[in-house]
Amino acid sequence: MTSEDLGHFKELFVGLDLTRRPAAVYHLVFLVRRMLFVLTVVLGHSRPDFQILALLLLTLMNLLYLVSVKPFEDSTVQKNEVMNEHLVYSSVVLSLLLLIFQNDSEVQDKIGWVLFAQIVGNIALNMVFAFKESCIFNLRRLRATLRTYKEKMRRWDEIKCTCQCSFCGVS
Repeated sequence: MTSEDLGHFKELFVGLDLTRRPAAVYHLVFLVRRMLFVLTVVLGHSRPDFQILALLLLTLMNLLYLVSVKPFEDSTVQKNEVMNEHLVYSSVVLSLLLLIFQNDSEVQDKIGWVLFAQIVGNIALNMVFAFKESCIFNLRRLRATLRTYKEKMRRWDEIKCTCQCSFCGVS
């Protein structure tokens, strides 16, 4: 599948490796996962153990999809997505531990702080990743601009002014 085949939808597939068919359904996998999670939350509100186990299974399936299919062209984006999915998986495991130790407030307090630190760490790592990608993008754009400027200056030096004007300084 090429970007020409996608027509108006090609912007949705930027960054995905469309040479592999399973990678092309990345957005569908994401959407189905979110819908199943919402159904689990809405329909299973009286069973938190069922909700956590369903989310654990969905996260594990998505992690296996990301590792086996590798839907992204850029390996750093791929690694970031796998890292995020690992952090979601471990957060779900911590939530399961909160459910298991629901009668021990001291253990719940410690698990809660670990969960909080993990979420803050995940946000910080994603911000560092986004900042790094932004710097790389801007440096490439600056390099291209400087190359264009250098080429224009080289062409300007090659032009010999033969006019008789005060602007050029030739008399």
